[in-house]
Amino acid sequence: WVLEATKYIRYMSLGDETVATGFEGRFSDDRGRRLLITSGDLKNGAAAVDWSNRHRRVWFSAGSKWTQAVLSLLNEDAPFLPRVDAVSLVGLHGLDRGTPVFVMPESLGSTIGSEIAKEQWVHYSEGNMVDYGQKYELKEEHLTMEQLRSWGFPLVSSMVQLNRSDVMTPIIAWLAAAPLRATVTEFPSLAVLGGSGSGKTSLLAELLRSWYGLKEEHNLSRGSTPYGLTQWALGTNALPVWYDEYRNQARPENLDMVDQLLRDAWTASSSSRGGYGEDKTKVRTMKVTAPIVVSGESEFEERSHIDRAIIIKLPDKNAPNGMNVEQFRIFINSIHQPGRLGRQYMEWVAHQLQIGGIVPPERALDRQEQGNKILHWGWNLFTRFAKEMLGVEGLGELDLKKAEDARDAADEHAVLTALGDAIESEGVDQQGRKVAWLQENAHGQKLSIIALRPHQFHQWAIRSGYRFPGNESATRSWLTERFSDAMRTNTGRVQYSDLFNKRIQLRGIELVGVMEAIEEDIRG
Repeated sequence: WVLEATKYIRYMSLGDETVATGFEGRFSDDRGRRLLITSGDLKNGAAAVDWSNRHRRVWFSAGSKWTQAVLSLLNEDAPFLPRVDAVSLVGLHGLDRGTPVFVMPESLGSTIGSEIAKEQWVHYSEGNMVDYGQKYELKEEHLTMEQLRSWGFPLVSSMVQLNRSDVMTPIIAWLAAAPLRATVTEFPSLAVLGGSGSGKTSLLAELLRSWYGLKEEHNLSRGSTPYGLTQWALGTNALPVWYDEYRNQARPENLDMVDQLLRDAWTASSSSRGGYGEDKTKVRTMKVTAPIVVSGESEFEERSHIDRAIIIKLPDKNAPNGMNVEQFRIFINSIHQPGRLGRQYMEWVAHQLQIGGIVPPERALDRQEQGNKILHWGWNLFTRFAKEMLGVEGLGELDLKKAEDARDAADEHAVLTALGDAIESEGVDQQGRKVAWLQENAHGQKLSIIALRPHQFHQWAIRSGYRFPGNESATRSWLTERFSDAMRTNTGRVQYSDLFNKRIQLRGIELVGVMEAIEEDIRG
């Protein structure tokens, strides 16, 4: 068989580090199929045999002498071949060169950008990476303005009517900002929360299907492993990754994983973790680059999550202004294919980036203010796109009432955050006695209770810099209402009532509740 090199490629890892050079080429007897070969594939005979087997060819020699000879021949052709960059990260690249482009795998849809930019980039997939074409669909289409508006105008006009404006406008604004996540340092996750039957899953499913052709969410209650779920958040900087069933009944290891993703996604930062993949002992560095969407029944309890997310809490019953979600699903099936809106929007964004028509917002010092800036930016981009490309005007202003209400209510969670810190740091009063501690369940169940000395805890929290929404009496009342029917004062031993209907998660520990204690009594 004969390999013909067509492009010289510089390979890159998930960041900017070059990990190998390579070539794009084709077999002389199969010119229609593109293939990639790296210097790593020709480092020795075993690697060459493995590469050949993957491409249904035979490599007879096991020695390194011949693989190096082939690599030398390819390198001699390199100066005469078009030079392109290959990236494994699906999403936005080329900003530093003035040729912005959304690099896509062939299974998902062709790369989005100018013809010149598209010629400079190619996507490659490492062996352990997920295939975004399995869950997303962004097919390329060449539409006239009349064709675009024939389905785009009614689609957007009905989309904004699916719920109240303080629900729909921030969600749409976030979806519009998501493909540009790589242009800002800090980007919030989106959390759509609500009780059973509130319509959160149905709403997100149709919005994400319409925008990005998403076929299925990642369900935290099903059999997926934390490692498998995490991989989707590492391989893109533009496609929203959705985790559903965020609630106490989900698999604890999956909840822990999502909690860490929410922290890391804010700055697209890396964290080192073990226990994932085939080799459980190996520590892996994971950089969370994707925009994250979470939905479920459990409210965020940790301040680190509240400050890093746009939280939209749906009312118990869906309250559409016009069309309900099921009608919307039928409607979009009749007028356009999944992902068409997102594809057209990303093509518009790529062009605007090319001509300097998009300027990222200045970074805010406060996390909540940064989240608001991202939403205003996203809403502005969406309304511009809707007017210029779809002919939709009068979408109104961004309504942040729901998001702001969620953050105002979050002040109460400072009590819970302080509670977790008091236990982890073994906070003590001025006499050196603990203010809160875990009381293990005496019946062998995997549940715990927090034993708390309210007066001493409140004093410790104030000294530690926490800002509670009221005085000591308010703190006691909030804990009583949140965790038990009657907090009991006792003088001899810890007592607690049946609180099993109010279980919560705190720092990975499932709690039955909180009860009041006078002194620490481990035996109690």
